[in-house]
Parts: sequence; C-alpha cells; structure tokens
Amino acid sequence: MDIQHKLDAVAALTLGKDMCWRDYVQGAYRMRGIGRGQRICLYVIPEVVELISRDLHLAGIEEALRGPSKEPWTQSEKGRLLAVAAWLLVNSIRTERIQFAMLQLQNLANVWRRNAFKGVMKDFEMVTADGLKEAVQVFKEPIAFTLPSGVPRPRGVHEVVEDRVEQMSALIADQEDQDAVAEVKNNVQELSKLADEKEGEAGLETEQQREQEQERQQEQEQEEEKEQEIEIEKFVDLMHCRDDEEPESWPLATLQAEEKAKQFYEAQRFKLWKRRPLDNLPLA
Repeated sequence: MDIQHKLDAVAALTLGKDMCWRDYVQGAYRMRGIGRGQRICLYVIPEVVELISRDLHLAGIEEALRGPSKEPWTQSEKGRLLAVAAWLLVNSIRTERIQFAMLQLQNLANVWRRNAFKGVMKDFEMVTADGLKEAVQVFKEPIAFTLPSGVPRPRGVHEVVEDRVEQMSALIADQEDQDAVAEVKNNVQELSKLADEKEGEAGLETEQQREQEQERQQEQEQEEEKEQEIEIEKFVDLMHCRDDEEPESWPLATLQAEEKAKQFYEAQRFKLWKRRPLDNLPLA
C-alpha cells in the first residue's frame, strides 16, 4: 500500500548491522518521489560506521571511495553513499552464503531423516520395537538449557557437517546416501574457501535464531487474533444475554385511570388512517 507524502517530504532511514541491500531499498522506496523533491536522511550509529570501515578495508575498496581531494569516505557525501551501498551488498552476499550453508545442513539431515521415517513406518505398530525410539528422536530438535563455562570456540560449517555425519552414521544406509553426504561435504568445502572462518557456526546460529524469532512472532500474532475473536464472541453473547431480566408486573386496575396509563387509549377511539373511529363500541 502506497502512502502519499508531501512533494518535499524528508524520510529518516536507519541502518542496522544485519541490514542488506534488499531491506535498505524496500525502506527507501517508500518515498516514491525520490529525486523529484522528496529526500532521505540516513542515520548511522558509530558502531555501524566501524563495521562498514572494517568490511571496506577487508574488501580492499576503501581507497577507491576517497573523494577528489583524497579525503576519507566519511567526509564526502558521495563517498558515504557508495560506502553504504557497497557494505549492504557485502551483507547481502554474506546472508546468501549463510542461507546456502543452512540449506546444505538441511539436505544432510534429510538423508538420515528419510531412513528414520522408513523405520518408523515399518515398526510403528510395535510400540516397543527396537530402534523405534531412536528413529523418532531424529525428528526432534534438542533444546539445551545449560550454559558453557567458557567462551565457545567458533566452528566452521565443515566441522558442523563432520560432527553430524559422525553422530548419524548408523542411519546412512546405502550408496545413494553416501553420495548425498559426499555432495554436501563438497559444497561445504567449496563454501569454506570463500567464507570468513570467524563467522562459521555463529552465522548459522544467528540465521536460525532469526527464523525461530519470526516463527514465535507469527504464533504470538495468531494467538492474539484468536483471543480477540473470543473476546468479540463474548461481547456479542452479552449483548443478547437475558439471564438477569425479570418480568415487571403492574396492576390491571391502572387501566381504569387515564392519567396513570397514558400509553393506552380506549378501544372506541381506535381508527385506521383516514377512517372513522370505532365509536360504536361500548365503554368499559
């Protein structure tokens, strides 16, 4: 949905440490009149500026972003815009690489999950069958509530793959499974040549945490919608509820006194539109 803004409106756009180029342009192009009167003011905290400088230095393009008088990119408007765009593209590449690594782990898990599923379907009628519990455990995601005593050592994706293959070696059955595992190892090895070893498993955990947080938010929104529907139903029920109503009796003798029963009138005064009243009826 497009929201109309003034022709000379100025939007405040912030830059986060995990933002990529797609997120940046999605926010920026809410201003449909960029370059035709509307402008954007970009806010960047010092910590993010430090991240940009570090990544530009590692990429070897920090010198190329200097201005005509060789001033740093932080002192030139064009240099700042180019630096932000370059850093966001680097973040996009980093995000795609992490997602590719997660895809390899999912493909790897499908190898033993497929064999575990076959075992469950084979022995599900025998609740106490040998290996049934182990096969079911393959589909469960373990949750650890213990904290390590020291700072954990960051591991590369290839180390994570080797550990999981070793743990699930009993469920790697035939040559097809071995070929699938070998393909995943080859992809991860090629990825490790391009990846920053400092990220490794930390990047995967960050992406997994982000997906879990999105799932939790969706579940919370669904629960809030259900609660709102329940409240509306309760309110509607109360509107039509007549549990507390009781009949109010009144003495019939009040009809004899016209001043006490003004809402009633005599039957002989009753008449239809443009008709004569029923004056031939006897009085009470």
